[in-house]
Amino acid sequence: MKNNVTSIFIFLCFALSFAYSQEESIVESTPSHKTQNPSKTKETISQQKKKIILGVFLSSITNFNLSKRTVDVGLYVWARHPYKDYDAGDHIEIVNAPDFKKVWAQSQIINNQHVTLSRYCCQIRNNWDVSNFPFDRQEITISMEDNNLDIDKLQFVPDVEHSGMSRRLKLGGWTITDLKLTHNPHLYSTNFGDPTIDESTYSRISIIIQLKRHGGRIFFNYFVGFFLAGFLCFMTFMIETSNLVARSNLTVASIFVSVGNKYILDQSLP
Repeated sequence: MKNNVTSIFIFLCFALSFAYSQEESIVESTPSHKTQNPSKTKETISQQKKKIILGVFLSSITNFNLSKRTVDVGLYVWARHPYKDYDAGDHIEIVNAPDFKKVWAQSQIINNQHVTLSRYCCQIRNNWDVSNFPFDRQEITISMEDNNLDIDKLQFVPDVEHSGMSRRLKLGGWTITDLKLTHNPHLYSTNFGDPTIDESTYSRISIIIQLKRHGGRIFFNYFVGFFLAGFLCFMTFMIETSNLVARSNLTVASIFVSVGNKYILDQSLP
């Protein structure tokens, strides 16, 4: 009897140890997080990236100063997205504005979409090419980025269809020919203090305002002094050579006119 009980006990121990070893082999054969399918990992990361629809409405352009390379702009900016944890009014900045002010911002939910509308007033700085002055064409570029999230975490999508400018918008001496809204990621050759990366890329929305100058009138107003100086120089040939005082006076007057006109012109150009 004792031998039978002992045999049964040994058999049960052996069965339990065999089942435990099979369980360990199953656990060890299960892939860890590091060995997951790379395509699935990329898909998960892409799902985490926020996509924000961004649109603009240009309301004013004033103080267009080529010599200082600045212009004052007023515009409305709206952002539409489904994310509860993203406040566009606090995140969007105008990167090429040495001075910009968010006048107000309001948010609401429309069709399960978070819509934020903000009003900005800013002074934009651009580098303009005046080599074809006064028959030149210029572009005012307004660049906006998120002030925190790079392009791996957030991407702006331009709302081209609904963006535009006021019909009353005018700029003295210029014709506004077009307004474009483009997306072009911007690379910064710095890690902004993050030692795990070498460079940073941010999603950037650019508002491009194309201008054409009224060249004919500007050409006459700015260069009439040079024409007058040339006429005075030509008049010296109409005076007799014996009248040196009159000839010299006309020559000096033409020089003063040309120098004065150049001084006025230099104040208007960069």
